[in-house]
Amino acid sequence: MALVRRLYGDRHLTLARALDSYSQILLAREKPDEAIAAGREMVAIKRALLKPGHESRTASLR
Repeated sequence: MALVRRLYGDRHLTLARALDSYSQILLAREKPDEAIAAGREMVAIKRALLKPGHESRTASLR
């Protein structure tokens, strides 16, 4: 999250949270319950990022 904050500022922390959730999914492969929760969180964050004005930032997350 620190890298995104440095590059885009505090107003783009949603993107940082999305990237953090993705890393949680990768780390939780051995823990299915945690992976399911992280996956749901990622979907919610991606939906929030698809609001107008975020299109260019979400292209790489799709």
